[in-house]
Amino acid sequence: MDEIKVDILIAGGGSAGFGAAYKACQLSQGRYTVAMVDCNISPGGTSVHAGVCAWEMGIGGPGVHSELASRLLALKGKAAILKGNWKPLVREWPFAIAVPDSRYNYEDTLKAAGVHDRINNHNSLIFEPGTMALEMLKLLQQAGDGKFLFIGNERISEAAVGTDNRITSITTDKRKISADFFIDCTGDIVVSRMAGCKTVLENGLNGITQVYRVTPKKNAGIDSIPEQFKLPYEDRDFIERLDNVKVISSINTYPNGDLNINQLPTMDGDEFFNMPVDEAANRCKGRVYLHWKRIQEDTKIMKNYRLKHIFPMIGIRESHRLSGSYILDENEVLAGFIKQKKADEIIAFSDHPIDIHGGDSPGIRILDIPYGIPYGCMVPEEVPNMLVACRGSSFTKTAAASCRLSRTMISLGEAAGIAAVQCLTKNKDAGETDIGSVREAMGIPEFSEKLAEEYGL
Repeated sequence: MDEIKVDILIAGGGSAGFGAAYKACQLSQGRYTVAMVDCNISPGGTSVHAGVCAWEMGIGGPGVHSELASRLLALKGKAAILKGNWKPLVREWPFAIAVPDSRYNYEDTLKAAGVHDRINNHNSLIFEPGTMALEMLKLLQQAGDGKFLFIGNERISEAAVGTDNRITSITTDKRKISADFFIDCTGDIVVSRMAGCKTVLENGLNGITQVYRVTPKKNAGIDSIPEQFKLPYEDRDFIERLDNVKVISSINTYPNGDLNINQLPTMDGDEFFNMPVDEAANRCKGRVYLHWKRIQEDTKIMKNYRLKHIFPMIGIRESHRLSGSYILDENEVLAGFIKQKKADEIIAFSDHPIDIHGGDSPGIRILDIPYGIPYGCMVPEEVPNMLVACRGSSFTKTAAASCRLSRTMISLGEAAGIAAVQCLTKNKDAGETDIGSVREAMGIPEFSEKLAEEYGL
């Protein structure tokens, strides 16, 4: 087994992992080696490998997301700004569809708070997943200037903790990686759990999604279900949901005319986590075929498409979460960024609705103003040389239902990357970071002033 040593190790290559690696590389200016390890063959996480490749409208805050979006939009046919075309959901039209619209630009996607008319006011960014992975990797290599290493297609199996509760290394199925500072950006906070951090996994988990892609075809008709996916059982629960339009489909149009179809939800979170992984994955694929067949049967326009691709990764909205030094809850989310208890410690923003699919209380609650995520949400109380930046950070389940989206996670990761460099430079623990300097490096104070002026606060 190979053994390597780096200064900063980022576990997880999704949106937060990208943000963390980018800022750690950029701020260290060649002083520190930064490695990212992920179970997928490229960065991007859910956005790339689970097909959640449309950034819904929402606040971005200062950060690298704008540069990333600019690079994607500059590539012909690889990204586009979408305008939503929503209708009342009925069996003959059980989806919300968005199409490219050249009248809008990236800035038109950067607000969700106060937008209660989502039928006529919904702009988002869609991108080709492979292109996103490539542009992320290019940005990381440029920022790292020879001191960034991406380790893909490896799963973390162990985290070694010393007598001082500091993580010393992680082990994958191929190598051991030692580091001085760790950032856990795995959605299921794998490293945190292995290191003995206090975590929660509640009942009534937000639903999961199996996204798929369809492409235009010459002759209209209904696709047949492959023999291996003809279920040996009647998936009565899912069929009943389809009958009652309880599976809402978010459909986004790629620049080449293909459709990205996101079932909301494919399966309740509790059902998913109470099943063996292989069985759950197989059932989700079966539900793709049931869902696609039903849409084709009930909607004339969909007979002009064929199923092209089922994304390999399942989109998980909620699972294990850290119980860290500060827990962001519903009251903080609803209070807004000015009135929060830790307003002077905010390092990322969100204004996405409290959005729950499946479970006991499905629904959506629009926010009137943005809120912030305080630095303490990333700080575990047990491990001094680690930060946790992902959907599994220290949030209540209600707060997590809002702040889990990509742009917020990129910003959260950026703050963690900055803090990691500062901790190494000043020989400080994660909980001793000068939060003010992290905020300054992120441009948070200036952005907060502009935001307060925009909302009249």
